[in-house]
Amino acid sequence: MAANDHEELEGFMSDTTKAALRHFAEYGLRAVPMAIRNAETAAAANQPEDYGYWLEICRSLDGAAARRIEASHQSVDQRLIG
Repeated sequence: MAANDHEELEGFMSDTTKAALRHFAEYGLRAVPMAIRNAETAAAANQPEDYGYWLEICRSLDGAAARRIEASHQSVDQRLIG
């Protein structure tokens, strides 16, 4: 039995981790680019909750990619001060 199929272990995973694993299972190696695209689409549509959701999915799969997305969406003031 695979460890991630074991019901007792499911309680140790966060909802974000579970969602990231489902996303990866569906898209495989395209999972990160799809998460990036979804985050970018949500940001462009001014949907902060969806943007945050997809950013966290991306962060779970590829932290460096998530940091790049986050940096690209910071305001100029935040980049200069932070």
